[in-house]
Amino acid sequence: MPRRPPKRPGHAAVAQTTSAPGRIHRGVQSLAVLVLCAGLSAISCAEVASRGDAKPATRPEIHNQSERPNVITNQQAWDVYSKYVAGWTAISAEQRMRISTEIIAPDAHYSTPRHASGGRDTIIADMAAFQDRFPGGHFEIGDVSAHHDVALLTWVLVQRDGIVFAKGHDQIRVSPEGKIVELTTFAPSVVRP
Repeated sequence: MPRRPPKRPGHAAVAQTTSAPGRIHRGVQSLAVLVLCAGLSAISCAEVASRGDAKPATRPEIHNQSERPNVITNQQAWDVYSKYVAGWTAISAEQRMRISTEIIAPDAHYSTPRHASGGRDTIIADMAAFQDRFPGGHFEIGDVSAHHDVALLTWVLVQRDGIVFAKGHDQIRVSPEGKIVELTTFAPSVVRP
């Protein structure tokens, strides 16, 4: 008789995958339950696994665009963020305000290691303060990873002389209208804490 792995919560379906050499018994169904459970809460997963028939639940069908969740691609996130980082360059206060109004929602939530909570006005103030501290400096985008309406981007702070000063990360949430509604800035990354 094949050795069975110990039963653990959430893994009961894996324990009985074969009943005889070469004969699969519930193995495919068990795998389907595990794959399905990856996207469900623990309670939903336990309900599916305990049903015994291992038929995946279906999600409700979406009939119109207003019911669809906001999903952005990596390219869309990059484009939104590119507009945002343009506000950090050496530009006039009027240009900074225009960019910020175009790309940041009026009720946006902003947090950084310095600000637990702020909004669009705090972002604009930080943009101006950045140019006071790093005259002629700018940010470049290192990489992006987006899913649903959230994106994680790497920022690279480049000084006027072209030398990289720091790298860090921003997480943005983008509205269906293409505006930043949440922005969380992380302090510069460290290689080894």
